[in-house]
Amino acid sequence: MQRILLVDDEEQILQLLEMFLEMNGYKPALAFSSQDALKQVSGSAFDLAILDVCLEDGNGFDLARKIKAEHPKLPIVFLTGLSAESDRATGLSIGNAYLVKPFQPDVLLNVIQQQISGSPA
Repeated sequence: MQRILLVDDEEQILQLLEMFLEMNGYKPALAFSSQDALKQVSGSAFDLAILDVCLEDGNGFDLARKIKAEHPKLPIVFLTGLSAESDRATGLSIGNAYLVKPFQPDVLLNVIQQQISGSPA
């Protein structure tokens, strides 16, 4: 079963994403902060990370850079409320995909499948 790290400081979003991913055959691990995410990444192997950009203890872009430094091949998907083109450009320069909330669950699932399989998004 493929493992996905979910990082968001909004508990309700994490719970919904957790249920959605489990229903689609993935094993999610939840992190409510950058620090928690970094601990989990250094202690476990993941197939994909889904990060919010705005976190209480930091910036998802900075977190992604730290994760990529340790795990350069780990696909990172940003799932955020930030819709400015400059944010999207920054996210795509660091990660593999950038989705804006609210999002369509089928689109997220498609992006996850493409990133894990290595297919172009």
